[in-house]
Amino acid sequence: MRPLPRAGRKTGRGLGSGTAFTLFELSIALGIAMLVIAGAMTFIAMASRSVSGITAQTFLNDRVSHASAFIFSRVRLATSSSTDASGTTLTLGFDDDYRTDTDKDKNLYNDRDHFEIFQFVDGDGKEATLADNKLIYKARSHQAETTVLLPSGVRKLPGWNIFSVTNAATVLLHFGVADDYDNDRYQACDIQTALVPRNRPVATNLVTILP
Repeated sequence: MRPLPRAGRKTGRGLGSGTAFTLFELSIALGIAMLVIAGAMTFIAMASRSVSGITAQTFLNDRVSHASAFIFSRVRLATSSSTDASGTTLTLGFDDDYRTDTDKDKNLYNDRDHFEIFQFVDGDGKEATLADNKLIYKARSHQAETTVLLPSGVRKLPGWNIFSVTNAATVLLHFGVADDYDNDRYQACDIQTALVPRNRPVATNLVTILP
C-alpha cells in the first residue's frame, strides 16, 4: 500500500509556483525605491540648508547686536562727536576727570581729555567685496592698538554714510553686515539708528534729533 502524503506537504512544482519576480516587477520596485531615496535626499539637503541659514542668521544678528550696543554705550558717555568727510570714521571725545575743568568753560562735565575712534575699514579699496570690510575700535585715537568689532561683511547702505552727526550731537548709525556663504543663501542684517549722548549741549534739546 502506498503511504498518503503528509498534510501541508507541497510538491516541488507547488513550491516554485508564484514566488519569483518578473523583470518588469523588479524594475517597478527599483523605480519606486529610487523615488523614495531621491525625495529623502532632497528633504535632507533642504533641511540642512535651512538649519545652516538659521544658525548663520542668529550668529550674525548676535554679532551685530553686540557691536551696535557697544557703539551706543560709548556715544552715550561722550562729550563730543564728529565724523570725517566720507562718514566712515566716528571720533568721540571723553572727559576723564569731572572734578577738573580742562577747557576752562566753567563746565566740569564736557571736557575732551581723550578721543576714541570707530572706523569702517575696506581692505582692498573695493566696497563691493565684503569679505575684507570690517569695523574696528580704538580706545585711544593716538595709539595703534585696535579692537575688531565686526571682522568681515560690513557694507554701506545705499544713500547713507555709516556714521553721521546731526544737531551738533546726535550720531546716526547706518550699516549692514552680510556673509558670503552662498550655500545658506547669504544671510544679512541692517542697522539704522540714532544715538544720543547724555552730555549733549543744552541748546540741542530744543531741536529735533532727526535730520
